[in-house]
Amino acid sequence: MKIKTKSGIQLEIDERITDDMRFARLFSKLRKDKTADTSFELIDFIFGGGENTEKFMDAVAEHNDGICTQEALASEITEILQALNTKKS
Repeated sequence: MKIKTKSGIQLEIDERITDDMRFARLFSKLRKDKTADTSFELIDFIFGGGENTEKFMDAVAEHNDGICTQEALASEITEILQALNTKKS
């Protein structure tokens, strides 16, 4: 699935992740505790971790004056999750 966020970040995500119970577990966990660790676990799961996660965070920084703030990252992830949820409906 191709997604373009409001800030202009373009990415492609395998929408089948929403059927993966690991995604469901992490999403549920994030809704309950909203910790940074859980957020990063979910981001790593969506992007496959490592270099892919770093590229995404670099893109967030690039679209936010060179800084990947917590707010900017959360906003981008929220948009991605909404797009995945909309596609699944």
